[in-house]
Amino acid sequence: MDNRQKNAKAAKQQQQARAQAKKAEKTLTQISDTDLDQQIANLTKRNNEYVFRLRKALTEGGMSQDKQVAVLKELVPQIMAAQVKGQPANQLFGPPLAKANSLINAPKPAKKVPMWAKMVDSMGLFAVFMFAFGALSLFTSKPSQKGQLQSFGLLSLLLIAIVAGAGLSLIQEMMAQPKGKRRPWWQIVLIGIVVFLAMLAMVSLGVFIPKVINPILSGPVYAVLAALIYGGRWYFRKQFGITGNVFGPAAPPKKKA
Repeated sequence: MDNRQKNAKAAKQQQQARAQAKKAEKTLTQISDTDLDQQIANLTKRNNEYVFRLRKALTEGGMSQDKQVAVLKELVPQIMAAQVKGQPANQLFGPPLAKANSLINAPKPAKKVPMWAKMVDSMGLFAVFMFAFGALSLFTSKPSQKGQLQSFGLLSLLLIAIVAGAGLSLIQEMMAQPKGKRRPWWQIVLIGIVVFLAMLAMVSLGVFIPKVINPILSGPVYAVLAALIYGGRWYFRKQFGITGNVFGPAAPPKKKA
């Protein structure tokens, strides 16, 4: 066989492959407009038996009928597309029992956490740090020095926690963006510097805030506030499904053995 014949044969094979792909695409378009029962009726006997055994395994596994319908609406078109190419469902998805187990025990998708909730969580984290640090400082300072610790006033600590929590959450969100949507690194670094300077400003401004609205509470009171905020933050995180924090992303879920 010379090169001309080889090229002609290769071109014919490519043409057949394109025709097969076009046929599969047309089939998918047609079956997408029909109901599930009609789609299943268009399957081969072998694939129909696969779907029957899959549904039986899903039912025995405790999956509701509504959920089964939703699952099959995703799987059957894939089975039809593979069927056109001569690939049975058993090769596409594996044994029906194994496929059913993977569907029943599929990990739940990660819950989308709104940005404001991430900020509140981070503010709570820094509030715990600030009140704990304030309590430690007041416990270890001399009585004559406590009047000079205006930076550890109640309002000062809250403002520092708010600025740090909101600012660092914003920076983490920027860094987590896909490469094409992420801000340039120099902008992220610049924002980080602004956040850091804002935190320092909150510390410095503490001495200018009137004591009436920025009282210095006792060490035990700050310790109690830190514990209460810690508990509130734990509950808040549980309600919104928040994992990880501004110091590190959430650990990936462990795979079941």
